[in-house]
Amino acid sequence: MDSILKTIVFFFMNIILIGILMKAASYVGNCIGIYNILQDLWGLIRRNRFRKA
Repeated sequence: MDSILKTIVFFFMNIILIGILMKAASYVGNCIGIYNILQDLWGLIRRNRFRKA
């Protein structure tokens, strides 16, 4: 009985850890995406400024 309980707890801990890792991975992905978008916008702003000058 004790071993079954340990197995269930271990299983749930793994599910929770995988969930946290997936959330962290998606969060990092979103941050990288936002950074890339900001870089693209900055590039456009700089290009437009040079064109006007």
